[in-house]
Amino acid sequence: MPALEELTDALLECLREVSDLLDQGITIADAQREALIASDAEKIAVTCTSYQEILRRLAQTDERAAAIAARIADENGIEGEVDVESVADTVDSSFSPLISAELVRISALAVRLREANDINSTLLSNGLDIITTCLRIVANDPEPTVYSSQASMAGSSVNILSLDSRV
Repeated sequence: MPALEELTDALLECLREVSDLLDQGITIADAQREALIASDAEKIAVTCTSYQEILRRLAQTDERAAAIAARIADENGIEGEVDVESVADTVDSSFSPLISAELVRISALAVRLREANDINSTLLSNGLDIITTCLRIVANDPEPTVYSSQASMAGSSVNILSLDSRV
């Protein structure tokens, strides 16, 4: 079984990785906000995929940190519910301030990420409301359009979607 110091070092490394992933998540959320504002569908898709990967890696790292914290708790004879915060108080005094500082950093980054996600969620919701409103307007238009159920009855045989009048 690894020494307690090695476990504590591994826990600290996991916490640093969580911080780095949260920081990357903030960067991606900012890029996603810019893409939403610019209505850049391709960039929105790319940022969504990147963000999903960050969330997957965050979950894995968090599970790893929880497992290491549980092993540290076992080594120290701590029973019951164990989390990283409670383990931080029981580790070697040289690691305790480092772990505590990383936990504070994680908390601050998580708040920033949550705020960025709230902004993006609002932007996305507003965009969907606009699309819904446009579709309602088109659906209620008494004249046949390419979007209505009577599209085939439109007065011209010209393809309405084409910019080329020869079609």
